[in-house]
Amino acid sequence: MRTCPGRQSKRLKNYDYRSYGAYFITTCVSDRRCLFGAIENGSIQLSTIGPLVQQCWLDIPGHHPFAALDEYIVMPNHFHGIAWLSIQALQTAAIKANTTPAAGFLKDSLSAVVASFKSAVTRTCNRLRDKPGRSFWQRSFYDHVIRDDAELRVIRQYIIDDPTKWQLDKENPSRTDVNSFTPGWSREHFRSGLIADWGEAGLAPTE
Repeated sequence: MRTCPGRQSKRLKNYDYRSYGAYFITTCVSDRRCLFGAIENGSIQLSTIGPLVQQCWLDIPGHHPFAALDEYIVMPNHFHGIAWLSIQALQTAAIKANTTPAAGFLKDSLSAVVASFKSAVTRTCNRLRDKPGRSFWQRSFYDHVIRDDAELRVIRQYIIDDPTKWQLDKENPSRTDVNSFTPGWSREHFRSGLIADWGEAGLAPTE
């Protein structure tokens, strides 16, 4: 099985991934199967499964009130999205639970959000495909802590533009020569690790 690049963990040491803030996440279908749709003329044309993936993402705040959603894209065999962990929502939940915000962080983490999303997609899609128990996603996901507004703008645009780069995407089983691709990102983004190929952008696998 081919996995997403960068299996060596690059997660920030001693960083609390239950902390509030914005996170860029990517999760990939096992074996790079293009189950969610196809790219036509630079746009994603979703399969019957694709809208289910989208709905599972949009359902996240209903299951995790501390989470808010930002830009996202369903690609043929992977998913990109920005999720916010909201300190206001955590504080409200903590008050209702008669506990402290710090205690509220224990289960309300980025990993909990992504695990819930992946599980919902797996159950829903395998039920539709009549393949209960079938492995669906690659085992890990990738994350990047978004540190400021500049990064947020760049990553939002990257997500929006992703379908237009499909022919050069490393997750595309039929991709063209990546050496012909010149990304439209500044040198600051390269120096900070935010380069156009998300697999090499410091996005770390999370078990």
